[in-house]
Amino acid sequence: MNKKDDIALILIVLTICICFGLPKPKYTSPNILPSLQIPLEFEGWQAKDISQELKAQETYNFISKIFARVYRNAQGQELLLLVLDAGNFHNPKVCYGASGYISNDLPDTIFTLPTKQFKANTISLTKDKTNLVIIYWLCINQKLVGWGEQKVQELFYSLMNRQKTGLMVRIDVPTTPEHKKEATQFAQEFVAELSRHLSNQDREYLFGK
Repeated sequence: MNKKDDIALILIVLTICICFGLPKPKYTSPNILPSLQIPLEFEGWQAKDISQELKAQETYNFISKIFARVYRNAQGQELLLLVLDAGNFHNPKVCYGASGYISNDLPDTIFTLPTKQFKANTISLTKDKTNLVIIYWLCINQKLVGWGEQKVQELFYSLMNRQKTGLMVRIDVPTTPEHKKEATQFAQEFVAELSRHLSNQDREYLFGK
């Protein structure tokens, strides 16, 4: 290498050392969850808040803040709506896999809202007689992102010591092995109805602009 290459290499190494070697203030969330006006009841649906119950479980210790409600429709069908606020998101397959669940990828679920359409990751989980379909997506600064983009933004905001509004929205639907498709349709109906009872701002925090 010539002298210019040596200098460039030294600068790169110094930059890495400065970025990752110096102590940085602890990341703090803008704490957007308490301001979200997600109704406990709306047409055909009623909810029970279980946030404190989930926060007490070891599985959720990495979460800084959590919104968790079990919604039930008029027919008695239930699903769990989770909104997680964390500096570093974990893939549900990893968390549940550590608890003994077997996971399988399913086709992305397409949600249709009054103002947009988007896809969400979908997996099935099985353990003993428990079967779940889990649908989830990441929304950072009111923009839907994938896992790769989330990691890049996480690194950027950490290095710059800047706050970001980062949420994982998740829907857990209890089901049976032969009714996975119906479980995703159930979640689609719920999100479509819920979105009609949210303000534009809250809708963008949950589903992106």
